[in-house]
Amino acid sequence: MSKLKLILVLVFCNFILFSQSDRTKDSLLTLINNCKVDTQKVYYYSELVKYLQATNPNEVQEYGQKNLELAKKINFKRGEAIALCGLGEYHNSKGTYGFALEALIPASKIYEQLKDFKKASTVSDLIGNTYLGLNNNEKALEFYQLSYQQAEMVNSKLGKATAAVGIANIYMKQSKYNEAIKELMYAKMIFENANKDYQSAFVYAIIAEAYNDNKELDSALYYAKLALPIMEKYNSRYGQCLTYQTLGNIDFSKEKLNSALNYYFKSLQISEEDKAIDNQKEVCLQIFRLFEKKGNSEQALAYYKKYNSLKDSIYNGESRNKLFELQAKYDSDAKEKENKLLQQDKMISKKSLQTQRIMFYFIAGILLLVFVFTYISFKNLKKQKRMNVILQQQKELVEQSRKEILDSIMYAKRIQTTILAHKEFIDSHVSKNFVYFKPKDIVSGDFYWAYKKNNLFYLAVCDSTGHGVPGAFMSLLSISFLNEAIGEKNILKPNEVFNYVRQKLIDNISKEGQKDGFDGVLLCMNQDTKEITYSAANNRPVIITENKLVELTSDRMPVGYGERKEDFKLHTIDLKKNDTLYLFTDGYADQFGGPKGKKLMYKKLHEFLVTISSQTFESQTESLGNNFESWKGNLEQVDDVCVIGLRVA
Repeated sequence: MSKLKLILVLVFCNFILFSQSDRTKDSLLTLINNCKVDTQKVYYYSELVKYLQATNPNEVQEYGQKNLELAKKINFKRGEAIALCGLGEYHNSKGTYGFALEALIPASKIYEQLKDFKKASTVSDLIGNTYLGLNNNEKALEFYQLSYQQAEMVNSKLGKATAAVGIANIYMKQSKYNEAIKELMYAKMIFENANKDYQSAFVYAIIAEAYNDNKELDSALYYAKLALPIMEKYNSRYGQCLTYQTLGNIDFSKEKLNSALNYYFKSLQISEEDKAIDNQKEVCLQIFRLFEKKGNSEQALAYYKKYNSLKDSIYNGESRNKLFELQAKYDSDAKEKENKLLQQDKMISKKSLQTQRIMFYFIAGILLLVFVFTYISFKNLKKQKRMNVILQQQKELVEQSRKEILDSIMYAKRIQTTILAHKEFIDSHVSKNFVYFKPKDIVSGDFYWAYKKNNLFYLAVCDSTGHGVPGAFMSLLSISFLNEAIGEKNILKPNEVFNYVRQKLIDNISKEGQKDGFDGVLLCMNQDTKEITYSAANNRPVIITENKLVELTSDRMPVGYGERKEDFKLHTIDLKKNDTLYLFTDGYADQFGGPKGKKLMYKKLHEFLVTISSQTFESQTESLGNNFESWKGNLEQVDDVCVIGLRVA
């Protein structure tokens, strides 16, 4: 079993705070040198250590040690724990596990003393990673479970997701791949819902390894290729190194040996540059197996010797001695605690006689107190009855408030339903169509909208940021800007309408960089010339023609604040007779379900649309609903769903 899963868990925990930072080493050093507050310096050093862990791990030890010495000098316990964690994570990544435990165990104790169970959960997870690296699965599982319990104490979903990944690693060691994938899918859902794409990438890579071990190679390749571009985007050396190794393992399983070797060499180069011993060891073992399979015994022997040398350096070196020292120290502490307990037992025995005498007087006093308390309780009972009346009144007020809130949301639903395009209005301009619309909550972030301007008929299917009440607010705001663009500003081309609405959203709600807006498609049908033009934002409409599905072009950017700022493109659709055009949001494809609790995915949605495209539109609506409910089963609906089909020729 590869150590890939161990280091992935380590790395994505390591970069939870850092992944969004753009600071460089020089700018952080400038902050440290100019800072007058020593406690703040500790935090700057911590940021620097995280930055170097991603970009230049060989410098981590120097600055991590400086940070620890500074925190100890100013007696800053929280800062000392932060510095120890940075060093512990560094040694985990290097495979020097004894030094990792020497740093992480004191950090765990500090956080427990500070009652900071959220940070304690993170450290417990890191200790679990360390023991996993030492092949001590029993100890690793103990700390992963402790991490989960500590995260649960503070209701930290991200902490529980991180611990779930660790537990999945143990299942993978035990070849319980289905149980492992279930834990990983839970973690994936948490990170995706929190928009933690960096952490999600590492989970994708672990899922890929699990599917590879379970011989589900297509699923393995899908998730590995999801992970790699995100690793490259964040310039994560560990992430790239380990994802290359996973891709190599997948190609090895497919017997694409030259491609697998290429990936292994890429992974080995990074781990050698970063002096990551454990990673080098695992890659060398895989290269040995590959050359052995190819019949190249000379090369196989060379890499097997290198593997053994690296393994010995992990389990027989100074780091291993540290492990023995720690074990001896904690055995000694346990013996000392046992002796103290024995001394306490002797003292208890000596005081036993005195206690018996005292108990006689104590019981007499208790009887007197019982009489007094009985009288007081009688008075309190009357008072409690009065309080119960007050509590009942308060309960009724809460129920009334709840009813008023629910009534308000239902009224909002009526408003939203009124603003959405009426089926009769769509029918009057496109006679052959259907609308399948299923909000996740009472109100929806998905919306479909139609508008008539002279001889032009517009139809949009859009997915706003969020769902429920926040998503509904976004949908109402977006609809108002669409109306304004065409109705008031006389902007007629779909791409120019999207440009206008995007700028209005940025000006009104994205002044501080919030990425609020929508993905969607806007069609424009010229009822005189029959020409159909459209613009698409992060959403690809499809045409089914002669029982074949064709995906149309889309701009990979939202209508709202995003990384790309260029204008939306205008496209033309050439529909032949009996062609069916489908517009939809991502809610249908993203629904979890089926026998393994996976997402439906666009591929299955497309295949299903092909199978039902020849049915009447009324039957298609029913088929889409039945298929969605069957796939979802007892799982919760994860997002709003909207699918529209139409035939204009």
